[in-house]
Amino acid sequence: MDDFRNHDGGSATHSLPFDADVMPRSRRRVTMHRDTNAAGPDTSLALALLREISASAYLMEPDGRITQVNPSGLVQLGVASHGDLQGRYLWDLWPDASREALDTALDDVRDGEEAELSLRCPAQGGGRADCRVRLLPIEDGEGSVSKILAIARPV
Repeated sequence: MDDFRNHDGGSATHSLPFDADVMPRSRRRVTMHRDTNAAGPDTSLALALLREISASAYLMEPDGRITQVNPSGLVQLGVASHGDLQGRYLWDLWPDASREALDTALDDVRDGEEAELSLRCPAQGGGRADCRVRLLPIEDGEGSVSKILAIARPV
């Protein structure tokens, strides 16, 4: 947990969504990931942050279609650009995973909850490695889930 100063000078404690030491369990309602202007500066900021995340990160539509992949994700998957993955589905990244488990996780996230899965992820240099994948809802200004962020970290 980190301590931040509010705009009025008060202190607030926030859990950072990408902190490896703070891993909330699945089925927790999340409202801190909100995209208030899908075509404006918030999107630019989100994409800049996505590029800087050291873990593999994937931005998806609520149906599981991939729209963006950060550089770490591209390296992990061994592809040259996110265009090679754009439009493919979450289960294409993890073909060894149970489709039922992935569908259940997507359903939870579409309902505004976090989900966490233990999967066999592609490893740099080929092969597979155990990883923890967190799925986080990103809500639009009206509170509907408009995107899903997946963060994959080796265990």
